[in-house]
Amino acid sequence: MRQALAATDRPAPQARPAPAPERPALEPARPTGYLVEQRLQAGDPLGAAIHTAHCRQTERETRAITADEARQALAGDPKFFRACDFCQPWKALGLVEGSRGASRGEPGGAAGPAAR
Repeated sequence: MRQALAATDRPAPQARPAPAPERPALEPARPTGYLVEQRLQAGDPLGAAIHTAHCRQTERETRAITADEARQALAGDPKFFRACDFCQPWKALGLVEGSRGASRGEPGGAAGPAAR
């Protein structure tokens, strides 16, 4: 009985606050605009890929470029630059899909059935 009374004289243990929920890891900030992704290797028949800044299909090192630089690259020779088939940057740039280099990097800029 004495032990029960002594236990009531002790202060109640302080409740510990619940741990804060884990926050998901934030992805590094991606640039706005466009990205150019390196070729697979020197001499690769497909040119460097042009992506929109939020494209998740990049696999190699990228560098941020302006809309004008992306437009010039896609309008040029497809053996140097090609458009990503996933994010389709030519749409945001106002280019026609079958224009030179606007898709797939095929010689002459041919892209899909419409260009054939």
